[in-house]
Amino acid sequence: MATVLTRLCIACLITFWVLITIAGVLTPDYEQYRDYVSALASYGSEAAALGILAILSTAAAHAMASVVLMPWDRIVGSCVALAAFALLIVAGFRINCPGGAGRCLQEGEPGVSAVVHAGGVVVYTLAIVTAMLVAGVRSLLGHRRSLVGVPGLVASVLFVVAFGGLWASSPGLPQRFWVFIGQVWLVMALVDAHEQRGREEARALARSHR
Repeated sequence: MATVLTRLCIACLITFWVLITIAGVLTPDYEQYRDYVSALASYGSEAAALGILAILSTAAAHAMASVVLMPWDRIVGSCVALAAFALLIVAGFRINCPGGAGRCLQEGEPGVSAVVHAGGVVVYTLAIVTAMLVAGVRSLLGHRRSLVGVPGLVASVLFVVAFGGLWASSPGLPQRFWVFIGQVWLVMALVDAHEQRGREEARALARSHR
């Protein structure tokens, strides 16, 4: 079951990038390096359906990952589940781009939906950073090499730095780097969880033959 969920999770993450690429091509004056992903799902976007599906696909990926990670580490799994919920909020409460998704960051005042949307982004960020730090510290304290150890802690720093880039004049590229780092860490955590489960099964098998 865990293997199936992991494969579906990775498929959903890939789907996210495919959908935002297609939506960007279909949207006039939209630039991936300049504009927010959220603009593709906004009110006024020419490809809103694709943008919403893209965000929902990554929410589904995090939800499935949380099921796999919960037995591995309850705190990490809970944080990833919270991140999935936050992404649902991001998809459901959309920003407003009355002139279209292209250059949306320069248009209009944020309404209630946009404020809730931003809150979902912040909650997602805090949840993933917490998961990264907990997994990394526990790996180091356990004196074991793992993808979520030192590499995971480095990823947490890059994740936070990229998050700061969301307020840049052209936030598209920093946001995509931020999303990518979070997704790469998620896959790293899943791989580590599978490896730990394999070690536990091997030990259990060895004890049964004694």
